[in-house]
Order: sequence, then C-alpha cells, then structure tokens
Amino acid sequence: MGASAATQGRVRPYHWKTAVDEFLRGHRLDHQERMAVALENISASQRRLADHLAPAPSDIVDTPYIARHLGCTTQWIAQMVRSGEIPRGCVVPGSGKGRQWKFYRCRIEDWLAKQMKGKTLTVI
Repeated sequence: MGASAATQGRVRPYHWKTAVDEFLRGHRLDHQERMAVALENISASQRRLADHLAPAPSDIVDTPYIARHLGCTTQWIAQMVRSGEIPRGCVVPGSGKGRQWKFYRCRIEDWLAKQMKGKTLTVI
C-alpha cells in the first residue's frame, strides 16, 4: 500500500538547508559540533570583511605621522630632514621642496626605533 498517488510522482524540491542537514546527519555531528562549525564559518567571513574594510597601512607616511610619534611639530620634522638628522634613505624622492615631506614607513620606523633606543634625538 505505501505511498499515496499524490506523493508517488513528486520530487522533493532542493533546499540548501536540507542538503546541510543531510550532510551533518551523515557525519553524525552533535548539536555543539554543528554550532562550532557554523561559528567558525561566520568568524572566517567576518575576518575577510574586516580585511577588505580596513586595508593594510600605507607604505608611505607623512610629516604629521612622525610628529605624533615624536611628540613634536611638523616644522621640527622638516628642519630635521633639511639638517640631515633624518637620513635621506627614509625620505621619498620628490617630497619636500614646497610640498609635504613623505617617508618610507619601514625605514622611518626603523630609524625612530633606533633613535628612541639610543635616545639620541636632539630638540632644536
């Protein structure tokens, strides 16, 4: 006797939740494990979104960035560049000369770390 005539020729429509449930049932995951898998997927999605919305810092920084690190004015930073206290290798070519000074982030941060470690900065 079995199935009625109304249900014999029907195909169950595909739904992603059904597929997930069948997969999880087939792997015999309990409720806590399913929640852990779902939370991990959500966490990975949020990390990807955060990376997109907050890109890595620029490789080039400006005078106010260095002034904030040293606790001084941008004019003092410009004077340090002109006097040679800040090495030319840290300065982006073409900056200064009526424009804002620009610096390579890695180089200037290395130089700042050495200066702070040795405390060899002099205030003009």
